[in-house]
This record gives sequence, structure tokens and C-alpha cells, in this order.
Amino acid sequence: MSTLTLETPGELANGLERVVKSGWFVDENDAVRAALRELLADQRFATAERQQLDDIEWALGLR
Repeated sequence: MSTLTLETPGELANGLERVVKSGWFVDENDAVRAALRELLADQRFATAERQQLDDIEWALGLR
């Protein structure tokens, strides 16, 4: 596992603290890992979608 050092604006740090204290996550590390997983999944989906749309445009002769 890798270690990251992260600086955040106070508003984000406060929000992170709130979600942990409310029981959504075990600790800040768990919350940040979940956020990164979600970000990377969204990015993979967006990339796949863009490639599919490009293929459709090519197949229809729109490119």
C-alpha cells in the first residue's frame, strides 16, 4: 500500500471529519480511499463511453 500526504482546504477537511464522525466511514483514510475509487470508476466509465460514441460516429460516417 502507498502513503499519500494530502493538503485540503478547511471546508473539505471539515466535511471529511463530519462524514467520519457520522459513521459513514471508519476513518479519514477509508473515506479518501472510497472517494478515489469512485473518481477512478467514473473516469473509466467516461473513457469507455467516449470511445463508444466515437465508434458510433465513425460507423455512421459522421467523422
